[in-house]
Amino acid sequence: DRDVTGVQTCALPIYWPLLPARKLPDGSYRPPVTAILGNWPRPAPGSPALLSHQDVITFFHEFGHNLAALLGTAPYETLSGGFRQDFVEAPSQMLENFMWEPSILKEISSNVTSGAPLPDDLIAKMVAARYVDEAYFTLGQIKLGMVDMAYHSSGPKVDTTAVWAQISSEYTPLAMVPGTHPQAAFGHLFGYDAGYYSYLWALVYAQDMFTAFKNGGLENPAVGLRYRETILEPARTYEPDVEVRNFLGRPMNSDAFYKQFETVPEATPTPH
Repeated sequence: DRDVTGVQTCALPIYWPLLPARKLPDGSYRPPVTAILGNWPRPAPGSPALLSHQDVITFFHEFGHNLAALLGTAPYETLSGGFRQDFVEAPSQMLENFMWEPSILKEISSNVTSGAPLPDDLIAKMVAARYVDEAYFTLGQIKLGMVDMAYHSSGPKVDTTAVWAQISSEYTPLAMVPGTHPQAAFGHLFGYDAGYYSYLWALVYAQDMFTAFKNGGLENPAVGLRYRETILEPARTYEPDVEVRNFLGRPMNSDAFYKQFETVPEATPTPH
């Protein structure tokens, strides 16, 4: 749901909560209703529609939000199916990691003609290229977070273009192009409201949570059930740090987040 600048793109699949879960006065449970809306690629005449790897990553991201909305069991609408701003993107960003694992890519991919999954050599190249521009992208995310907070803390009158130019030059290697107004395409200014920084902070949680699947098995039902019971079901009932500690069996740390900047992580090998 973003390009390399972190700015929302026009072809945006999005998770859409329609009806939150809640416990009714008679003790019954009203199940939630949610959807994923997406501008997916249209098929060429006589051909099926095909998804790129990035399309699938984006779908898994939104599906992470979807799972949180569907599996929350807190008794109140304000607590069920959602998280505090600092954590709301963690379940979705955590799920993106599965789309970089060779064994999972083998399961979900299929050649439109032969039906064969992605070949091992191509998967290896995809995984090797995953973090090529990660440092640059992260600088862009820091810039957007700082711009967002500056706009919302500058009073009723703020020169949005000047702020963007100043922060761009301060935090990124590329200055803003004169005469342009990139802030006009920053859709997350509305709704997140000085909270865009949470994408990066939630990613710290997300990468740490994914270590449980890496160590315990990507499709291990016991790990998945623990994740459901300690993270998704309680939703906003407890603070994120408490839920993550319950899931991981230890306090959250940033080791997994920083590791991605050091080297290409070793992917879980495809079973033979």
